[in-house]
Amino acid sequence: MLISYMGYSSKTFLKEILTYRSAGVDVALNNAANERIKSHLKRTYNRNVITRPGLFAGGVSLLEFKSYTQPVLTGSLGSQNRRRPEEAVPDAGISKEITREIIKDCEAVLPPSAKKLAFLDYIASAKLDAPQVEAFVQGFADHYSEEPKLPIIGGETAEMPGVFKTGAWEVVGALYGLAERRDITAGEYVDISMLKEYGHPALILSIDGVGTKAKLGVMLRQTGSLALDIVHHSLNDILCQGAKGIALMYYIGCHTREEDLIKPFIHTIDDCRQGLKLGTLDMVVSENRQLYEKGEYDICATIAGLADADRLIQGEGIEAGDPIIGITSSGLHTNGYSLARKALLGKAGLRLDQYLPELGASLGEALLVPHKNYATSVLPLLHILPEGRAVKGLAHITGGGLPDNIARVLPRGLGAEIEKSRWRPQPIFALIRKCGNVPEHDPVGKGMYETFNMGIGMAIIADALQADELIRRIKASGEQAFYIGRVVPNSAVRAWERIRFLK
Repeated sequence: MLISYMGYSSKTFLKEILTYRSAGVDVALNNAANERIKSHLKRTYNRNVITRPGLFAGGVSLLEFKSYTQPVLTGSLGSQNRRRPEEAVPDAGISKEITREIIKDCEAVLPPSAKKLAFLDYIASAKLDAPQVEAFVQGFADHYSEEPKLPIIGGETAEMPGVFKTGAWEVVGALYGLAERRDITAGEYVDISMLKEYGHPALILSIDGVGTKAKLGVMLRQTGSLALDIVHHSLNDILCQGAKGIALMYYIGCHTREEDLIKPFIHTIDDCRQGLKLGTLDMVVSENRQLYEKGEYDICATIAGLADADRLIQGEGIEAGDPIIGITSSGLHTNGYSLARKALLGKAGLRLDQYLPELGASLGEALLVPHKNYATSVLPLLHILPEGRAVKGLAHITGGGLPDNIARVLPRGLGAEIEKSRWRPQPIFALIRKCGNVPEHDPVGKGMYETFNMGIGMAIIADALQADELIRRIKASGEQAFYIGRVVPNSAVRAWERIRFLK
């Protein structure tokens, strides 16, 4: 039976409650995987690591390289794409073999003269398994914990139902190094002579992916906007530690390489990075029919930025009473698309080419609006307070919504109260909630506020005396910003218990 809803026809909406978990993504599994790998990561840390675990990006000191005449940053990507079908589900031996392959792949490309700085990993599958994630990370850590240690400074795990075949795993590694320009005879590099301008220069690194938003880009044959998504998302991650982007590497994995999808992505990412003055150190396009479902793609990238270690943002100065400022998003950005697709396309039966008056666009156009880049507006504001910092903490509101991402910035013993009446989420969020019968809050299954950014793409924890000035300057840059809450005492451990929502 068809009914009319908001001016268009759709399938009868089912009454069952839909959550992120029931849509195929279990955030608890991702969090469990992250907890299991912490001890392995710490085994690789050396004296150059300057950031604490759990932030949006990791950092290593570059102080020893200030004496270089012309320092250049180099980098390489490694991936495994030689798995036989019967090896789709890795055992312990195969897991170690995969990590060895990736390390070998990375180190073969990095210039021999480069001093290795840090390593990052990206692990994705249709269904996450915490022990398997740990097995991969342990494989990397076993290698890089040997002297001289090389820190595994960041990583990302992604659960992507419908993209990967059951039991198959995508694993990508990223290796960064630094050398004198005169010693580089081949390969890509980025001049970082500007590090001499920093009192204590630090390299800030992050790795992440577009997630199942790539499915929509492929379905609509519009992949150019996905390039903006991955670049802007990455810049926002390192912005949270106070870094300015200088270089990136990106990886495109697919079942079957289609040039009419890959070329627009590469063309857009080239235009984007040139406009933002970002160098490209490496890029890989990997075709793997044993790993991906037919027609599917995955996109991930790692980004490097520079910051002053003495002015790094890690949230140490945050205290109860500090105001929280929100900057609006452009929509879903790059998170929650498995739930959005299930609600809009699955339960409601809407079409991507269907024009929806309440959105002012077709459904596909609304869902593919690119992720915002907040670096242009926020970077100039990080140190406007002469005697301290106007910005005490930054939270990029991605997967896990406001609760998970604000909580990871706050010191122990602190939480936050968020006033939902301070802003109105874009219409796309109301549409998802209505079509999928998604609860506004569900800490376990993950409802709207535990999945999506709900209209806030970046949260700033500010110095109370400078908050008004920060809002004024952000608005002057063209963004919308306003108070959304404040920091309060809270000694709970779980993120959703530390963040309280008020009407």
